[in-house]
Amino acid sequence: MNRYLIRQKFFKIADHFDIKDDRGYVRFTVKSKIFTIGKKFWIYSPGGQEIFYIKQRLFRLLPRYDLYNNGNFVGKIKGKFRLFVKRLKVTSDYGDYTIKGNVLAWDFKILDENDNIAGAISKSILKIADTYTVDAYANDALILAIAIVLDRLYHPKH
Repeated sequence: MNRYLIRQKFFKIADHFDIKDDRGYVRFTVKSKIFTIGKKFWIYSPGGQEIFYIKQRLFRLLPRYDLYNNGNFVGKIKGKFRLFVKRLKVTSDYGDYTIKGNVLAWDFKILDENDNIAGAISKSILKIADTYTVDAYANDALILAIAIVLDRLYHPKH
């Protein structure tokens, strides 16, 4: 298992933040553009190589984000209608996952096709800026991409 910390800046015009491991080393960088139709994010390695491009699909009843790697479509994160719990489905070239969250969208579990835990995401509630702890048991970059999408879906104003 690898643990990551996502700490976004409190005062920001566009999203640009680093994702660090549990020892404080930068492992990924996330960037977005200021004026776009739909949310768009890029995840880069420390060397500047694009890992994922995340694009929000608009005009849908339920939320959907598409994932691209090197310009190729590799998966989607799609919301599912649930009354009291947050639930999403990830369909990707890296495997299919179900995301289950609590009512307040502070804690999520990411389960693979066999209901094994592939990741866990927890939002720190007593912080000024949005801060998440992400535990990735498989495919770290995909689990981090999911964390970024969850932040945009359930905590957009922070």
